[in-house]
Amino acid sequence: TIEGPTTDVYNVKADEFRLEADLSAYSLQKGINEIPVEILSYPRNINIKNSTGFNRVRIEVDEYSSKDVPVYPDIDINTKTGSYAGEPQLTPTSAQVSGPSAYVNRVKYLLAKGEISNAESDETVSLNLQPVDEDFNLVSNVKVEPTNVLVTVPIRQSKFLTVNVKTQGELPTELKLKIIEVTPQKIEVIGDEEVLNSLTTIDTEPIELSKLPANGEVNAKLVIADKISLVENNSTVLVKINTVEKVQKTFTVPIS
Repeated sequence: TIEGPTTDVYNVKADEFRLEADLSAYSLQKGINEIPVEILSYPRNINIKNSTGFNRVRIEVDEYSSKDVPVYPDIDINTKTGSYAGEPQLTPTSAQVSGPSAYVNRVKYLLAKGEISNAESDETVSLNLQPVDEDFNLVSNVKVEPTNVLVTVPIRQSKFLTVNVKTQGELPTELKLKIIEVTPQKIEVIGDEEVLNSLTTIDTEPIELSKLPANGEVNAKLVIADKISLVENNSTVLVKINTVEKVQKTFTVPIS
């Protein structure tokens, strides 16, 4: 509380005061501590009413702790048509959180939040790490080291491959293969451009003709080549194999 001439009192600013609480002079305990504050300097044209003996600051002291916390990527990735984003790669994958144990214990993840737009090739960004609890609420009063993480997002191109149905074995002797239909006929895959350029079809695992069900429909698993993956998670296609019964007929043919 200050007093003095009206003009001086109303014109005084907080940064004209210097106050100090010397923590090294006291044996601090865990919990609430009241530390005397010394007024080192202030404007000489005003008076401080409570200048001696009554100024104290309340300080809450806690045990110091630290722990490694995993990085959780939260990146909004938008790619150009025909491109798809792979799993983000983090460097590092965890960082150290330190500070008062009450706050450190609340930290569950280090959130790396960012955005990438119109990507058509691999993108690398540096994102600030935010300490959050299990409900992703920000936790304050802790130190994170390092403060940033490098996030690399692999961007892959896509291509439609024609499904090639593979068969093995033979139909029963009384049946003859008429037509094979597959749904869908094309599958979209992603991968390195060099690999995609070398592919035009994608095979199914061989279907055993001797064990065809009565309706002639089976779910065939796709054979995924190295360094490519499916855009859709479904790795099977529906194959319908139409057969007809063999018919035998004897002709009498005149010979001349």
